[in-house]
Amino acid sequence: MGDFVALQQQFETAVVQLEQPSLRVQGEQVIKEFKRLPNLLPACKHILENSQEVRALFHAAVALQDSIARIYRQMPSLDEQLSLRQYLVAFMMQRSSLPNYVMQKLAQTAAIAIKVGYLTDPDAVKDQAMQQIAQLTTQPGVSQRLASVLIVVALLDEFSASKATPVGLPYDHHRDCQTMFERSHQRFVFETLLRLIHLEMQDPASLTTNSHSMIVHNCLLGAERILSWTPAAENAASLSTLRRPSPNADEEDSNDLPRFPAVWRDLLLAPAVIGLFFELNLAYFAEARLSKQARRCLVQLAGLHGEVFAGPEDRRAYAAHFIEQSLKQLAYLQHAIANNPPANIEDHLLDMAQIGTQLLTNFKAGILVGVPAFRQYLDGIGKITITCLQTMTEDDDESWSGEVAEELLAMWSSLVYDLEFMSDDDQRLMAANAGAEQVAAVAQYLPTVTFDIFKAYVEVRLKLAQQAIDDDDIVDNHFKDLDLFGDQLMYIGSIARLSCDKSLTLLGQMLVERHHALALIFSSPNLSSQGLESDLISEQIHWLTLIAGHVLADAADGEKPMIPRSLLQLSLAMQQGNDPCIGLPTCLFNILDLLTVEPGSPQSQACSPLLVETLLWFVQRWGCTYLFVDPSDYERISPSILNAFGSSGGAPQALNFLLDKIQRNFVIWHAEADVVCQIVAVLDGFAANKFTRDALIQSPKFNEVVQFFLANLERLPASVHSDLIRTIAYIITHTSGVQRESYFQNMSQAIEEMLNAVIHRPDFGSVYQSAQMCEQVINIMDMYNGLVLAMDETNMGPIFDMCAKQFDAFVRLLDLYHSFPEVEFYILQFFRDLVKFHALDVLEDHHYRDLYRASMELIRVYAKNEIGRKRSRGRGTDEEDLNIDLSVLLEMLAGLISSEYEGLARQDVLDRQAKTAAHGGADVVQVVFFGVNELIPLITDDMLSFPRLCSDFINLVSNLVEYFPNKLAQLPSELLAGLVKSLVSGVNQPMSALSVSALRAMESLALYLWAESIKHAHAGVDMATLYPSLSHQMDYLLHQTLLMVVYKPLDSQMIEAASCTLFALAIARKATYQALVQRLVAQQPPAAQARLSAHFAALTASIEAHEAVQQTKLVNGSLQIGLGGSVTLSSSRDMVPFRAMFSRFLGDVRGLLLHM
Repeated sequence: MGDFVALQQQFETAVVQLEQPSLRVQGEQVIKEFKRLPNLLPACKHILENSQEVRALFHAAVALQDSIARIYRQMPSLDEQLSLRQYLVAFMMQRSSLPNYVMQKLAQTAAIAIKVGYLTDPDAVKDQAMQQIAQLTTQPGVSQRLASVLIVVALLDEFSASKATPVGLPYDHHRDCQTMFERSHQRFVFETLLRLIHLEMQDPASLTTNSHSMIVHNCLLGAERILSWTPAAENAASLSTLRRPSPNADEEDSNDLPRFPAVWRDLLLAPAVIGLFFELNLAYFAEARLSKQARRCLVQLAGLHGEVFAGPEDRRAYAAHFIEQSLKQLAYLQHAIANNPPANIEDHLLDMAQIGTQLLTNFKAGILVGVPAFRQYLDGIGKITITCLQTMTEDDDESWSGEVAEELLAMWSSLVYDLEFMSDDDQRLMAANAGAEQVAAVAQYLPTVTFDIFKAYVEVRLKLAQQAIDDDDIVDNHFKDLDLFGDQLMYIGSIARLSCDKSLTLLGQMLVERHHALALIFSSPNLSSQGLESDLISEQIHWLTLIAGHVLADAADGEKPMIPRSLLQLSLAMQQGNDPCIGLPTCLFNILDLLTVEPGSPQSQACSPLLVETLLWFVQRWGCTYLFVDPSDYERISPSILNAFGSSGGAPQALNFLLDKIQRNFVIWHAEADVVCQIVAVLDGFAANKFTRDALIQSPKFNEVVQFFLANLERLPASVHSDLIRTIAYIITHTSGVQRESYFQNMSQAIEEMLNAVIHRPDFGSVYQSAQMCEQVINIMDMYNGLVLAMDETNMGPIFDMCAKQFDAFVRLLDLYHSFPEVEFYILQFFRDLVKFHALDVLEDHHYRDLYRASMELIRVYAKNEIGRKRSRGRGTDEEDLNIDLSVLLEMLAGLISSEYEGLARQDVLDRQAKTAAHGGADVVQVVFFGVNELIPLITDDMLSFPRLCSDFINLVSNLVEYFPNKLAQLPSELLAGLVKSLVSGVNQPMSALSVSALRAMESLALYLWAESIKHAHAGVDMATLYPSLSHQMDYLLHQTLLMVVYKPLDSQMIEAASCTLFALAIARKATYQALVQRLVAQQPPAAQARLSAHFAALTASIEAHEAVQQTKLVNGSLQIGLGGSVTLSSSRDMVPFRAMFSRFLGDVRGLLLHM
């Protein structure tokens, strides 16, 4: 006993030292030695029972938790093991008033003790343990009930996949425990929590006292754990890298809903369960934490799915009860909003919107329409939506309504989408569940409520525009309304389509009114005195245009957007001349025509560049869908749309009208970068439509516009140069003959004249450093880059010739501007993009020679100027811009390899390399390895801490390993060592994708060395003799990989890559692998050596077995390594058993070493 007293005093002193910076190391050492005591259990018991120092109790609990699995397994009998569990539970009941953080550690320790024996204990013992804990939740003492529920929550954590504590248990034990727990006791635990919540709710004190609230909090925490549970069957590989839970574990997204089995049906479908959580939310309405937890459980329950439902009738009944309960909540929320809403009202509304979205997503309209209260539910949600929208106009920076309104709009948009694209089966299901009368009633009601929401949104936007003008709050904050409110506009656009006739009519009326008002102002002799009114009208038209664009058309994200189905049906039902699908865009074009004024006129002072930009945005979005509409894309299309915007109708005239507006607005707004950028975007949108593009080519007006742009290149804002040239080049590529040649000649001449005007200035050598000259060079390089980005297989020859004439000039500019990172970047970017984004196989031999020669000279000049320079460079102060010059060059080298070899079969790669070698002259291999020799010495470890540079470096190395492993192996030892060290830096990057890429490169390099050893085995050639530097570096990589696997944090995404890399390195360097394993085992405490050695023996046996399989494939030619034939082992089905074994090895070894 005396020894324990002294030990207690020493331990208490140590925990105090932990909080003193000067003594922290000393205190940590004492606690570390304490954990290694052979009699740790009695020592911990003594401290727990006798110490009055709470911090000592906590650290004693931590020490016991860390070692409980080992202590438990070392006990010789089941009675002793059960006694340990009983002690922990009894101690918690006796000392239940201890601080919560101490009790949580003790609860976790008790849960681990139960889990350690869970697979081997008799069923009766396990049932008794669970029943005992459940009984403790009914204790009369509040602190005892809290202690019991802490044990329940800890049990859920330990049996889950994501929160289990790594205490040395094998991977299989974790998985099998979770599977058995789900089958045997998970439901029992959930029922226990529900009973305890119900019990606490019976006590009025539960609403006021902290202790009762803590019980409810932990019950809800456990309930949410179960409702968001990921079953073991869906989590087969997630336990192999068990780590301690993150500090924000309670904040994790829990929207991945599990599929509960049928045995849960009577519990989860019971109306009382849903009612309990709704009751909790109302009872703790103003208590943010508890009400939030209750609603998170409801979000989970709203998405309930799987075998728990026997059929559609179960689903309908469940949804009906959920909606009935939600109606009570909605009424309460409406009352709260109208009468002094609490501080957490935003959270309530957001969660109710999420519940609604979850119901709509999970049960679909086919089920919900059959619920009698569904219409009433939509009415309540609609009223809250409109209230939130209207509240957005309140002059309050802390207003909660904006985010809530957006969430509610998202819910309505989801409903509208579901109804619009309902399948035939869903329609039959809806009719069967609801009946024709109910379906008709909902169908009649929805357009009304959605139009009310749409109208409210429009009115709110107009009122906010009025407020912005009144407050003089229209400022340039670099964020466009489309960026800030894009989601809102997308939602409201889809909502409007359910009542598209009234929505389009409302927009049309509002736009016509403002068009007339603006026209009156423009014709007024007192124009200058009406600035505020003009600004207001322009701001309101701006918002009406944004809304109209989202109603009429969808965004062109890669594919041509079709005319929305509801608008097609509306247009078919309307008489010609009265079609709002025609009238609304026509009104907007009239406004654009009104704003297209002469430069310097009085009207130009009243024009808003923002409004012009927005109208042009509308032209772009609308034009992708409607202009030159193709009737073959639709089963049926209205004559009015074809007559107005079809090829044989008014489309050619509309196109010429828009081209005229583009040209004239460029004249007015050429200094406004946003307007000019939008003009280019309009042309780009026209080019994406084949019919519009063909019409452009045939239009004399387009030729006039192109010549106008080329003649005014110097007037263009810098931000549009590349896109404008790319767009024009792309369009004119589709011309032919003399017309095409003329276009390209004019373009080349225009850009070349600008270049010559700069570099041939007599005083260029003395003024090149000026900001004006730098900007001109950047503008010119941006235009050439636009040409490069327009290249395809049909125009690559003429564009390459246009660029190649200036290669020497570009390299000279790089040499001149080597101290100007901004200019340097644009020059390097040009060469990078020339090779990165294109397959250059259509070029002729002289093109390749020009490109390779220029690339090598570019690298030589760059490297010459970089030697000895302090590397703190970039195009700005942003960290991501630092070292971007090197990144671009590395991308260029990787692009050269890809453009030459990517997609070729292995034999084609060999043939091409042989042909190039026989032909003589510069080839891609020489260029790339010239670049490697010049650039890699410039890259330091510190520079590789920048993710972009590291990623580009690893990508280059991966290409080198894939296509030129033989050349790579012959690099000078210093260069090869630097390259390999950089791969290790890549593995240690915090970004998993970079780490995986680095591991893949290491794997490929090791496989090449292994394949060479098999190839030369018959001659008795040792790899250390044939490839001494590479062999030495592989030993280094093997050592680092082994340390990573055993000790370092390993992201789950890296497990597969790490397994294949370790396998490849182990078979390539067998002797080194054995020696490293032996050394690693010898470094561990004696108690761990035997088990660790056994785990490595199993891993080694698996490596040897799978090597035999891979060797057979290598010999028979089914496995090809290097020269374009590289494959990663992760893609091989033969390696699946090894990867599974490796995952188990990780769990076993990491758990074993965690607390040694």
